[in-house]
Amino acid sequence: MTSSDRIIYQRLFSIAKDDGWEGEWGCAQTPNAEDAFNPDEAAREEAATQAAADATAGDDGSGEDSEAQDGILDVFKAFNTMTDEERAQQQLRAHFLDGLSSTNTTLAEACGGLEIVDPESAYLPGMAVEATLFKHQVFGIEWIIGKLSVRGGCVLADEMGLGKTIQCLGALARLNTLRYEAGDHAQDMWMGAAKATLIVVTKMVALQWKKAVEDFLPSGYDVILYTADFKATLTPSHLKPDSDRRVVITIYDILGRRHPRSARESWYREKKRTNPSLQPSDWPYDLRGCFGLVILDEAHMIKRGTQSHRWRTTKSFESPLVIAATGTPIPNKDVDFAGIAGIITPADPWEDTESTADPFLRDTPLSRRLQCTERGIRDFIGPLTDDEEERGRRLQSVFKQCLLRRTYATVIDGKPIGASIPEMKVYSVPLKASSAEQVELDQYHREHEEDLFVILNDDNNLRIYMNAAKVRKLAHIATWAPFHYMDWSATELKRFQPVNANLRSVLTSLRARYPQMLDYDPEQGTEDELLQRVAAKSPKIRYLCLLIAIIVLVLRTKVVLWVHYPWPQYLLFLGCNSYPFPLLTSSCMLTLCYSSSRWPRLT
Repeated sequence: MTSSDRIIYQRLFSIAKDDGWEGEWGCAQTPNAEDAFNPDEAAREEAATQAAADATAGDDGSGEDSEAQDGILDVFKAFNTMTDEERAQQQLRAHFLDGLSSTNTTLAEACGGLEIVDPESAYLPGMAVEATLFKHQVFGIEWIIGKLSVRGGCVLADEMGLGKTIQCLGALARLNTLRYEAGDHAQDMWMGAAKATLIVVTKMVALQWKKAVEDFLPSGYDVILYTADFKATLTPSHLKPDSDRRVVITIYDILGRRHPRSARESWYREKKRTNPSLQPSDWPYDLRGCFGLVILDEAHMIKRGTQSHRWRTTKSFESPLVIAATGTPIPNKDVDFAGIAGIITPADPWEDTESTADPFLRDTPLSRRLQCTERGIRDFIGPLTDDEEERGRRLQSVFKQCLLRRTYATVIDGKPIGASIPEMKVYSVPLKASSAEQVELDQYHREHEEDLFVILNDDNNLRIYMNAAKVRKLAHIATWAPFHYMDWSATELKRFQPVNANLRSVLTSLRARYPQMLDYDPEQGTEDELLQRVAAKSPKIRYLCLLIAIIVLVLRTKVVLWVHYPWPQYLLFLGCNSYPFPLLTSSCMLTLCYSSSRWPRLT
């Protein structure tokens, strides 16, 4: 543990302890910095998890408070329903993914194909000796290698938590082993010559992927973290000499800003006027052909195909092998998969045929290849707006060729995957506001509780409707009291989300529009002081400071924070990226996810 991480831990813990807060709900025994950094692993974990255990102590679920909470939960459950149309759409999407969990191989065959000697220990040659695999990950890696060898690309769409990262890195390790065994002949085979690997991720998991490469692959791998901190624009010279042990980890936005295909084309048109001998490949930042493998994390972000700037940039690298990883292969509409299909099909089979006929009307090797392309989905699935059954059948045909989807309920070697994964523990932590906070919150609730529910008498049929706007506002206030002063129109919700904003600039903008919102000037004071002022109005943020300090900085693991509403998500994102949370400059790993549904959840 570095000294900087120790300092950050102490700062976050100090925020959590402000105003005697931790003593109010059982966190007095939270480990101090020295206890938390105990070199003994067992003692460290026991000390680090004490806060979560103590937080629930004394709450036996009895008494009037418990009864009131149960009543509220009953109300929310009663209204947390879907319309028939929403339910049908959900079932249809689930049906699209039916039958996509099997790799059609036995465990013995999968281990044999990967040269795994002991299926129980599941050590894959080429990975770090500490990187042991679950059985479903063995099947997954063997399936990926098989798809790369046949069609050049695939989609790993396992449910979150099943290890898509380690499977992608396992496929990389296996690919490099095959290249080594093939020697000079590799460049003439499907795996290609030894070249660098490009891993494209979202901004907040770049460091997580870097740590995964360091943990799961041998020490001989050279990692280039190509983020905003990498000031130079990547050129082919950075990747010389060619090596399959070099891994470039970057984010989608960096590629879009520094290596857009449009920039190469503009450069070529301008330079060719004075130098006719120039070629587009002479562009100094042209990375075409530099990567033997491209791994796309959160690949559902590439969904609009050729209409998308992100798609054109990613496609322009012209890698012969592509692995797309996503937990949501159908993000909004079924045709959104067209963009992914275009990326994982390095060689477009439509260019080698004069046929324009519907490929879904035939069952030949060529027609199946034509189906699993951007054009195949866009032109022959998208227009079928009036025939959902046929659209589903065709989309399933595409998925069966290139997509693997497992969930915790998927049975592998006779047991559900979930049975082999450590049991999930759920802690319900009741947070208590300070006395001053409670007075303020009670005042806000009284202002809104009268019209929290709407009662309608329709033909003597009494109906009670939840005022969703009021519930949404109260949920925001429960996260941070000053949200009370905001205007919650759709326009206002979008107004204060500038690119590259930080906590100070956003609070300054909010105060300018809503003068009563803050009783201090956010332009004054240090980053620590600013975060402390924000946390002083939010028990949730104070508790998160404590958890992040323990889980991320002490236990050195990932935190996935599900946030229901966009503005609380945005506030937490800004807070976590302010001075005490250097997510992009240290070993901290925090992923913020926005979960949306029709009705609010009681959290």
